[in-house]
Amino acid sequence: MAMILQGLQRLTAVKLEKWQIGVICSTPFVIGLMAIGARKIIAGKSTPAQKLALSKEAMMHAAAGKNCLRNEKYKDAVLCYGKALDLCPKDQPKDMVMLLHSRAEAYEMLHKWDKVLEDCTELLAYCPHYSKAYARRAHAHEALNNIKDSLDDITACCILELFQNNHSIVFADRILQLTGRADAVEELASRAPLVPSLFCFNSYMLPFFADPLQTTNLPARSLVKTPNAFMRAHRALRARHFKEIIPACTEEIESPDSGYRFDALLMRGTFYLLSNAFKESKHDFGAIVNNPNADTTLSAYAYMRRATVNYYMNDKAAAVADFDAAEKMQPSNPDVYFQRALTLLPLDPAEALTQFKKSVTKAPRHAVAVINMHYADYRASIISGALSEKRMEGVMRNFEETIMEFPKCVECYNLMAQMLVDRQDFPKAQEYFEKALELEPSNSSVLVQHALMVMQWRGDKEMASKMLNKAIADDPHCQLAYETLGTIEVQRAHLKEAVELFDQAISCCKSYDDLTHAFALRNASQAQINVTEKLGIDIKSMNEQVQQHLSSLD
Repeated sequence: MAMILQGLQRLTAVKLEKWQIGVICSTPFVIGLMAIGARKIIAGKSTPAQKLALSKEAMMHAAAGKNCLRNEKYKDAVLCYGKALDLCPKDQPKDMVMLLHSRAEAYEMLHKWDKVLEDCTELLAYCPHYSKAYARRAHAHEALNNIKDSLDDITACCILELFQNNHSIVFADRILQLTGRADAVEELASRAPLVPSLFCFNSYMLPFFADPLQTTNLPARSLVKTPNAFMRAHRALRARHFKEIIPACTEEIESPDSGYRFDALLMRGTFYLLSNAFKESKHDFGAIVNNPNADTTLSAYAYMRRATVNYYMNDKAAAVADFDAAEKMQPSNPDVYFQRALTLLPLDPAEALTQFKKSVTKAPRHAVAVINMHYADYRASIISGALSEKRMEGVMRNFEETIMEFPKCVECYNLMAQMLVDRQDFPKAQEYFEKALELEPSNSSVLVQHALMVMQWRGDKEMASKMLNKAIADDPHCQLAYETLGTIEVQRAHLKEAVELFDQAISCCKSYDDLTHAFALRNASQAQINVTEKLGIDIKSMNEQVQQHLSSLD
């Protein structure tokens, strides 16, 4: 989240005069008498002189409250500030703001969060642009589990502070993560299934080295007059008619004389996985692995696929257990290690490297496994701090040799280009992106990565947007394309358009982690809309001022 200028005056602290200190320290009885008189004055109209007296009396109680706060006597501080607020003329907003904020601080120390909300809300009625009040109320909302309200308030605070207060930014990021996680859990439990795109299918299925669904040999069409339901499903798979697969598999599974029940369960479970129907997917995989009559190979792949589902649903322990079970059943299967490595790569490239090596040892001609092994080696070297110039030369040599060995592998060029972008070698990265797109012009992953480089290298949002829109045209379920377009719209101060794009990204997300990130982006933009509309801030001019400020820091 990022945008905004402070724009309004901050309140100055009230300076205590010497006579007030003397009264506080030595004449509590006089204060009591004055308070009695003050209540009588408040009951009617006050003259300017009377208001001045009330204000001074209120400040004496305020000074006493400040002393109590300093000495951690929070209950006494609340009482003192309460008396001050009773006395303070309501047409003295500066004093009211100071008193309410101080009492809210005392309530916060007592964990009386409802009272914190009340005082901060009343304070903001006097001064709608007081950033500290938004920060304090944000903490109170968090304590009461009003996470979306907390996000709105800390967003307002960051906006009014011009995003210069690191403490506020860290708090905002934490609250964003909380909102993202809560929304991700709800989305996973209630999302509607979708028909997978061709790119989605290819991205998941083609990297398998020995997948039984893609290697099964069925009788030739000419030899079968009336194909059974699984044969129809398999033909639909080969023809990429994805809508026909689940119904045909269901028919096969429910057939009393089915000869392909476990095959159909694996296929249907796989397409439930690709369709985001995770509960149904786990049910089908479980029906295979829990049946002792199931074929060992089908069971091993059911474990692998269920591990992926568990990983998507943020059940990492269950994912580990399923991969271990698959390895135990087929320790020589390269797909076990490759699929496990893919789940490890984002957070633990060193362990992913170990798994990729095992996969490549068992399948040295598996191009995608080989190039991912080298990419994991590169990422692990960065994290460990071992990427010296000599080490980088070795990494580059490994990439170049792999590309020479597998010149038709798009992933080789794509990962090479991404590595070069990391190294800021944009012209060379451009060459590899172009080679990847020569092989697969409609590869949405390459198009998105290329667009990201264009923005980083040239700052060309227009060109990047065209590339991202092409990625979406080629793959309507391209999550990262929607996210990146949404980010561009945020930079253009088109927050409502950004929210719509992030909503599209959310509908395409597979995993809990992806959902958490996409929801955080969406919630950040929506919070900025809420705050700017409430405070009457023009988002476009505000964004221009922020950009000017950031430029001045370069």
